[in-house]
Amino acid sequence: MLNKPKNSVGRDDDGWGWLIYIVIVIMVVMSIVMLVVFVGGLIGMFYSLKNYITSFKRNVIDDNRGLQTA
Repeated sequence: MLNKPKNSVGRDDDGWGWLIYIVIVIMVVMSIVMLVVFVGGLIGMFYSLKNYITSFKRNVIDDNRGLQTA
């Protein structure tokens, strides 16, 4: 019979331990990417909403004030 290699704590090493580390690294990277995309979307939404409010104020409110006659 072949002797299975032992890992650092003396248990049998089945050779799949590296896969767990790769999966954990992929999950961490995906979480960071999702966080960056989500925060970027929130920032974009804020600036878009700010632009809509600013253009509404300039085009509707300020123009109507200028058109009124005394």
